[in-house]
Amino acid sequence: MTDCFVSYKREDAARVRPIVRGLRDAGLTVWWDLDISGGERWRESIVQHLDEASCIVVCWTTASIGPEGAFVREEAERAKARGVLLPVLLDPVAPPFGFGEVQGLDLMGWSGRCTEPRWQHVVATVRAIAAGEPRPKPPLDRIRHWSAVGATATIVAAALGFINDALGLQG
Repeated sequence: MTDCFVSYKREDAARVRPIVRGLRDAGLTVWWDLDISGGERWRESIVQHLDEASCIVVCWTTASIGPEGAFVREEAERAKARGVLLPVLLDPVAPPFGFGEVQGLDLMGWSGRCTEPRWQHVVATVRAIAAGEPRPKPPLDRIRHWSAVGATATIVAAALGFINDALGLQG
């Protein structure tokens, strides 16, 4: 059985290749459609590996959420139904309808370095899903980052409200 199946839109292959390589370098068995051998029936091969993989990593990008991303969405739907879906965001996009409640992991702008905490979190999450274990918590620096963004936004909004009120611009 394969640890991980990687679902993506073909136009994104160059961006997804480092993900596949990184997962394999981490010791995971990974399958993606570039592993289909000449003469193989590609549709049957994809379905077989999709149904056998312990974790399905779906790469959400501008291309994969668009009208031409139907196969990616179908693969994601099968993964979601089995409880083995791991969405990763490569572009600043909202997941397609039906997938917004599944927490995605942010790999936007990822350098390809396997020492990055967010990459290590992706690997740990794939391992956990493949083993049927609870998903790990995100790295603390990501939580702090989003907390800092939220706090900064709150302070800026309060300051703008105060300035507007003081200048009589409200009402």
